Amino acid sequence: MENGERLPTLLNAATGMPLFEPMAYILTQVRATAAAANTITAHLSAIAILLIHTDTWGIDLSRRIASGAFLDLNEIDALAAAVKLKSKDLLSRLLKSKARTHSDAAPTIPLERVRKRAPVVREQTVNRYTAANRMRVIYAYLYWLTDDHLARIQSTHPNYGVTLAKRDQMLEAIDARILREGSSSSNREGLDPEEREALLECIEPNSPNNPWKDSRVAARNKLIVLLLYHLGIRGGELLAAYVDDLDFRSNAMKIVRRPDNPLDPRSIQPTVKTLERILPVNQGLIDLAFAYLGERRAVQGSSKHPFLLVETDHGRPLSKSALAKIFKEIRSTNKKMLSRVTPHVLRHDWNDRFSEAMDRGNVPEAKEEKYRSNMMGWAEGSNTAETYTKRHIRRKASEYSLKMQAKALGDNNNG
Repeated sequence: MENGERLPTLLNAATGMPLFEPMAYILTQVRATAAAANTITAHLSAIAILLIHTDTWGIDLSRRIASGAFLDLNEIDALAAAVKLKSKDLLSRLLKSKARTHSDAAPTIPLERVRKRAPVVREQTVNRYTAANRMRVIYAYLYWLTDDHLARIQSTHPNYGVTLAKRDQMLEAIDARILREGSSSSNREGLDPEEREALLECIEPNSPNNPWKDSRVAARNKLIVLLLYHLGIRGGELLAAYVDDLDFRSNAMKIVRRPDNPLDPRSIQPTVKTLERILPVNQGLIDLAFAYLGERRAVQGSSKHPFLLVETDHGRPLSKSALAKIFKEIRSTNKKMLSRVTPHVLRHDWNDRFSEAMDRGNVPEAKEEKYRSNMMGWAEGSNTAETYTKRHIRRKASEYSLKMQAKALGDNNNG
């Protein structure tokens, strides 16, 4: 939009027009809360899953709600299974169901012939966290849709009580099927020392494991990895950074919030999710960034915007997909040692190393939490650190447990 806002939109594939009910929900219930574009995209993706699923099953959702029939338990069970699948596999199901509908009059083909030539397609699943979030969005969307219907028929309608009870039963059934075992990201941890060594070795320009042959690409990607590794910032925070956010006089980098930035030409805008802050940067890393800026100026088109990281062939700001590709290339160089390397794993790894540094400095726990929250951009007392310090906590707990065991065994031996 003209003011820089990104408004994700769910379109009818046949007409190219926005779908009215999903967009009305987004505009009144999600966008109105000042939700970021990525949040709106996640909501629309979940609603799309619902619509693909109901279309596959031949369910006219609007007609069902208007009639007060809603979804039955079998359909809700099928929906709970559908939210676990990748979107492309759900679309494949839909296309197959449409093909079966159009081929009812086709000649019968012997079953054995079909089995011999039909390839076995294994559907891929998303993680539990994604599936649970999809189901939560679908719950909220159906609540909004059915609430609108109930408001239209009002309490004076003779079937209002029955319709309300059926609606509540449907929502309770959906809520009961939302996975609550916790997110897969809660198990994410930083790197092992060997993995760290392999990563830092692979990004060196003279390394035989370096996946980038172009020297400009190699220099830029080394800077990207080291900024994420040493500062613990999010990938989106790095992609959103301006050249001027690097302060070469004070050796620091500013993390600045710029939501709906009209200067950002990327359709999916990388954003800063945490608090603004200023991070110290080692002189060696500052020198590397300064050298990169010399290479950046030589890239045609890079002067048209203020963003730090650019595509080396056309100068546009580096995209999220390009960052993901960089880490995919890193992982491909050593599938055994680098299979877990992602920007967010590096954030976890920074927190592991920060915990170790605080232990070596005998920093009190309360101060450590304040220091960590300041560096990560978290509000004090938010308890977000618990997500990023699980490995360190487990290791310290193991150490204390072993000390207790040693003491007990020593006492017994002495006795």
